[in-house]
Amino acid sequence: EGLIRFKGVNDLSRERILNYTKPFVKNINLSLIKDIVRVCSLLEKLLIVTMKYSDIMIVGVKNIWLNLCYKYKENVNIILNYLICKATTTRSSTLIGISAKIALML
Repeated sequence: EGLIRFKGVNDLSRERILNYTKPFVKNINLSLIKDIVRVCSLLEKLLIVTMKYSDIMIVGVKNIWLNLCYKYKENVNIILNYLICKATTTRSSTLIGISAKIALML
């Protein structure tokens, strides 16, 4: 929910949303979500936030990705698979660069 409202608020509110979202993201086990569309939707929102705001909110964006993998290490494989599929289908050099940064971070 917080990520949906992300673009409609100022930078200070975005930082608050990222901080508020961290504990919830830490408890998400992507492998237990049977609806692949929901998994892709979540990762898509995180990717958009990363692409648009990671230069402004480096630590907050980084912490969201790290928290997503903190408790459930299998989330790393799901995220990497998503990023590879997304980068190869879009062939966007920007997306490939962002995906590489996320992969190295994880």
